[in-house]
Amino acid sequence: MRLRWSVALLVVTMMSSGQAQTPSTTSVTAAGGPIVITALGHASVQIEYGGKVVIVDPVTMMADLSKAKPADLVLVTDIHGDHYDPAAVAKVRKPGAPAVVPQAVADMKQIPNPTVMMNATMRTNEQSLAGITVIAVPA
Repeated sequence: MRLRWSVALLVVTMMSSGQAQTPSTTSVTAAGGPIVITALGHASVQIEYGGKVVIVDPVTMMADLSKAKPADLVLVTDIHGDHYDPAAVAKVRKPGAPAVVPQAVADMKQIPNPTVMMNATMRTNEQSLAGITVIAVPA
């Protein structure tokens, strides 16, 4: 089962589809400051906004994580190796930062202290996700 995150992340996923590539960065004007989106390769994406860094699907095999900043929040959307790489999650995750994963990833017990989200659920910034609201929608 695959999790998908809000409309903004769906746009980012479309931007980053394809083979491993040199990271490219796009900045989008938003209330409260720019949203900086860095495509790290395949489905691996870094989003910066309001002093927070979110990394989606960090993987070492298909992405260049050398440009990744320490993440305040890591989102893993799928159990497959092109979206889920426990070593990459450990590499980009700040100490104590939440890692939001599907139940199937949590069941593998390779990511310490994961936050499990089911499809069609929302966690708000009051629920310990680095002050970020996350919406999981089915693919």
